[in-house]
Amino acid sequence: MLINRCLLCYFRLIGRPIANTQIYILDRHLKPLPIGAVGDLFLTGATGFLGAHILDAYLRSGTGTAYCLVRGDSDTEAEARLADTLRFYFGDTYEDEKRIVAVCGDITGGFAVDADIHTVIHSAATVKHYGSYQYFYDMNVAGTKNVIDFSMQKGARLIHISTLSVSGNSFADDFTGYVSHEEKHFYESSLFIGQPFDNVYARSKYEAEVAVLDAMLEGLQAQIVRVGNLTNRHIDAKFQLNHEDNAFAKRVKAVLEFGLFPDYLLPLYAEFSPIDCTADAVIRIARHFNDHYSVFHVNSHRPLYFDRMLEMLKTIGININLVDAATFTQALLEAAKQAGTEYVFEALMNDMDGDGRLVYDSNIRIVNDFSVWYLARLGFDWPEIGMEYLTKYVRYFRGIGYLEV
Repeated sequence: MLINRCLLCYFRLIGRPIANTQIYILDRHLKPLPIGAVGDLFLTGATGFLGAHILDAYLRSGTGTAYCLVRGDSDTEAEARLADTLRFYFGDTYEDEKRIVAVCGDITGGFAVDADIHTVIHSAATVKHYGSYQYFYDMNVAGTKNVIDFSMQKGARLIHISTLSVSGNSFADDFTGYVSHEEKHFYESSLFIGQPFDNVYARSKYEAEVAVLDAMLEGLQAQIVRVGNLTNRHIDAKFQLNHEDNAFAKRVKAVLEFGLFPDYLLPLYAEFSPIDCTADAVIRIARHFNDHYSVFHVNSHRPLYFDRMLEMLKTIGININLVDAATFTQALLEAAKQAGTEYVFEALMNDMDGDGRLVYDSNIRIVNDFSVWYLARLGFDWPEIGMEYLTKYVRYFRGIGYLEV
């Protein structure tokens, strides 16, 4: 059963203020916060897109050792999997890095580290959007509880990576078609705002947050970081190894190669949270750990509106024709019947309502004013998503043969 709770209820119980829009109004001066050592790190999900970049940001910002939990049948296999991942993203940068230790294990089973751990960053999760709920529970909820137990046994601080899909606004992952009857705002201080949990992934991540909050009542030092739409690196547009599994990338490919765009979507925008910037923000939060502030929305506040995106794409040489709703829907249905273009329909069909219109506005507004303000105090700001980034984005996907326009 889902628990109808708000974060304010938790923090009234433990007498600890919660990050919200009222706190940062009290002090707008961007004074740097005291910095502390992350210390030796235990990291889950190091072979994932975000986890690998968190590891990179950690190694570049301090001197501790990173113990990375990696699945495998043996220590040798775990080490090889981690090495392959790091090689894909960072070349030979970490080829002989002694500060990285692969720990063979799984968050759903037993694991142990014979070392003093100061900080735990839990980024492992299954992010697929299909399957039985039990599968998601075992990985994302029970797995999180195992990491919580480990953190408390070690006396370590926990940074739990969650997702903004817990809000009910799931565009960054797999849009479920849910639209709130009234406009709602989802703050850092929000937890349950009446959103449904038909999406088993979002439900499991919500319940994982509840598990972390419950543990905080028992003395766990922890922070929750809800990330947004994780996209190509800002520095060079490198993307995740399994790019064909990414719902957002599939949508972009479909629309760019389809060459049509419905006019009713023009007022909306896409959020791009570059993976290297997101990882940098996570490590900055960890280095300035302050349990007065417990939840962060680490997603870019610099969206790219669709009308501006179409203009920039034209400059790059990709012409997208703007059409009305009926024309777009009919063309999409025709694409479904044609060999070679059916992937366009398949990429977008789950986003369509009963009238054949794409629905990307859930009427749930993600608010991250506090997190943007807090990260600015740590010397972090989200980059502008403009012509330079979009050009690198397109060039990268063309270069790996994924984009054919």
